[in-house]
Amino acid sequence: MGINNIKFDILSWDIRSFYVSAHIRNNCDSFCWRLITVYGAAYNEHKQDFLDVLHNIMDNWDGPTLLGGDFNLIRSSSDKNNDNINYHWSDSFNEWINHWSLMEIKNPTRAYTWTNNQEQPIMALLDRVFTATELEAHYPLILVKGIPKMGSDHVPLVVHFGNSQTFR
Repeated sequence: MGINNIKFDILSWDIRSFYVSAHIRNNCDSFCWRLITVYGAAYNEHKQDFLDVLHNIMDNWDGPTLLGGDFNLIRSSSDKNNDNINYHWSDSFNEWINHWSLMEIKNPTRAYTWTNNQEQPIMALLDRVFTATELEAHYPLILVKGIPKMGSDHVPLVVHFGNSQTFR
């Protein structure tokens, strides 16, 4: 299997509530890391469960990690086009990010990644990609790009590991 001309092996994988993870080894240099895709709780009554799962994910692995997907959480008021913001969940999300010293790989192509597709649209930045320092150090040119959405209310995010100029 390969991503952007990087050949890798999936060493193990796991499917749980809120996430799918894979332990991956790069065939070129045997670099091992973990890929986690998430789908966060859309409703308040399950958001704490989701945040608890996020803490468990990070607590059970001390290696390079790439974690992304639909978190269904915003970080600040600039992540949404209206003032209807639950700051409790925003603060809790930021606390998780800071606790694990995660770096967000910003998507420079889109201000928002989700819309409700209504006449008076609500738009928000719900889809994100985070990395731990070790992965970013190994792939210093890593970047994220939003691509046109097709049949979804979310903008798909593509991660490029920076091994060629074809993505820019």
